[in-house]
Amino acid sequence: MDFSHLLVMKFEHFRMLSYWLVFVFAFLESLAFVGFLVPGAIIVVLAGFLSFFGFFDVSDLILFVFAGAFLSGQLSYYFGEREIFFFGMRGKIFKMEYYEKAKIFFGKHKKSGVISGKFIGHIRPAISFVAGKFRMRKINFFPLNLAGSLLWASAYVLVGYVVGKIWSIIGLWSTRAEFFILVILLFLVLFYIFKWIVFKKGRKFFSFLQTIIVAVWRTAVKNKISKKLLKNHPKFFGFWRARFERGNFFGLPLTFLAVSFLYVLSLLLGVVQDIISSSQVVSTDFRVNNLLHIFRSPVFVKMFLWVTVFGIWPAALSAVAVVVLLLLLWNKREYIFPFLIAISGSQLFEALGKFLFHRARPGRAVYLETSYSFPSGHASFAIAFWGFVVYFFWRNVRNWNRRINILFIGLIIVIAIGFSRLYLGVHFLSDVIGGYLIGLLWLIIGISLVEWFYYRRKEKIILSGRDFPDKKMFSAILIFSWVAFYIFYGLSWDPIMKQNSTPAVLQTVPASDVISMFDKYGLPRSTETLLGNAQEPISFIIIANDDGQFVSDFKKAGWSFADPIGAATTLKIAQSVILNTEYDTGMMSPYFWNNNVNDYGVEKETGAQTIRERNHARFWKTGVKTTEGKNIYVGTASLDVGIKWGVIHRIGPDIDAEREKLFSDLEKAGDVAAWSKDDLVGPTVGENFAGDKFFTDGKAYFVNLK
Repeated sequence: MDFSHLLVMKFEHFRMLSYWLVFVFAFLESLAFVGFLVPGAIIVVLAGFLSFFGFFDVSDLILFVFAGAFLSGQLSYYFGEREIFFFGMRGKIFKMEYYEKAKIFFGKHKKSGVISGKFIGHIRPAISFVAGKFRMRKINFFPLNLAGSLLWASAYVLVGYVVGKIWSIIGLWSTRAEFFILVILLFLVLFYIFKWIVFKKGRKFFSFLQTIIVAVWRTAVKNKISKKLLKNHPKFFGFWRARFERGNFFGLPLTFLAVSFLYVLSLLLGVVQDIISSSQVVSTDFRVNNLLHIFRSPVFVKMFLWVTVFGIWPAALSAVAVVVLLLLLWNKREYIFPFLIAISGSQLFEALGKFLFHRARPGRAVYLETSYSFPSGHASFAIAFWGFVVYFFWRNVRNWNRRINILFIGLIIVIAIGFSRLYLGVHFLSDVIGGYLIGLLWLIIGISLVEWFYYRRKEKIILSGRDFPDKKMFSAILIFSWVAFYIFYGLSWDPIMKQNSTPAVLQTVPASDVISMFDKYGLPRSTETLLGNAQEPISFIIIANDDGQFVSDFKKAGWSFADPIGAATTLKIAQSVILNTEYDTGMMSPYFWNNNVNDYGVEKETGAQTIRERNHARFWKTGVKTTEGKNIYVGTASLDVGIKWGVIHRIGPDIDAEREKLFSDLEKAGDVAAWSKDDLVGPTVGENFAGDKFFTDGKAYFVNLK
């Protein structure tokens, strides 16, 4: 059952009440100043979304939303007409600035502002109040409020409805991709919250930090020992004092840029060393690649192919040309040479890295790339290009709020381009990180050149240039031309699509000596965390004719297979955890073995009839067969005994007891043809990725199914 229909079922019995609930939110959303605290617009869009799945009738919903917005507008007009400044408008919650913004907007747009103001979040709750305050005639306000409320209600409900339509068309329900959507949305929400914190508190924080540093410095220099040192070594301390002068490029600016450059360079050298030594980073690369592979879907592949097009040379080169032309057009020639240095330097180093390391591309790539893998050219170009664009606006825009918005938009674009390479499987994680660091190195160089130029110009150089007429119009033409080219190129780009994976070389071992596969093919004897740390040892090696027999025999033994990771299953397991109810096919968190995510998760109720406690085991297809052609599977079992952090299960320390439980059920089902129990790793004490302790005698069951 998909996520949307599950929501509909949960709220079905609230159907009639919900119309009035939406009415109340629509009313409060447009009510004078109260609307600043009520997320009414979000509720209306959500209601529109649910209407696509039959929970609301669209026409009835629009009518209720319209009625709420219209009545709220009329009441707000009444308050304004009588100048009722209620709710402590000049207090800490309803600040005077809300009213001032609406007053300026109304003064500029007059009658049209009553309608258009309803579509602007920070204007909507005050526009009707202002119209009444400034004595707009009732005969004029009434039809404007009527039309504006109807347009607003229709637009927001239909936006939600269209989103529901698109959501259903995508067809991702009951797949891992829907869970991937939730992860992306959660990331965007957290990213927005972080931006809001920087937006609101950033300047105060940096001012406070500066005050602390200055206070510490002043206290230090007043110390007797410090005074003596300053007196005895004036040149030494004079040199370092000059490094922190704010008005001199060779002071604080160059110090900051140099320290940043050296730090980024050290990180890059660390990544290179890890790749050369094939350390833990390389193993993590494969695990991340395999983990993202299971979340891959045709729709997201198409979406990220469009994102990755930006880094392909025709689109990238044309974007660079457009930026250069825009800088010429706006008489910002001093940025052109540093910009080109940053771009060309990042691409030169990227090409040099590919030539030196000859790292092969991941085997599960969506499409064929003929060049080497390390570092990522897309990532290095994204940082150099978008980083410089953000720097340009940061230096030329004085408004703090706009600066922060520009910075975070740039970050989102850079992250999206880098992630597209990971999702499409054409790069490893360390490739993208290496590309980012190379791009950042050359971005620092480019910024340093601009800052040095401005320092020299302030003292010696005066640029002269004639302003180009109609700059805005030509800028728009350039930008739209590039967007058109980008779309055209994206539509015409035809990458060579690959199959899911390259057929593996057949690997076999005798059924009587299955344990030899671990040493013969270098297979790990324990499960692994994402970073490659050993977790629970393998406790089962099972031989079965094929996947069908493996699945049917476990079901016959009374074990259920875990639901796939998805939005609906996530919602269901969250409900089960909160209500402490039973869910015998609840999804499992992914584990790794031999860099791969588990292929199967099996579980069984303990009798406690709660999702918090369950017997469970994870299994992997090894890719190794017996000489008779049977498949070999490995797995590990443990017992969930509770929930930690409100998110993941906590396992019991005695994992051997769970091993015995699972084997006993298989044997009772009568499907075990032969078995043995032998040492695999020896007595072991350890902990899993969540820090749960476990102990085991290190033995494993070797089971040959009938």
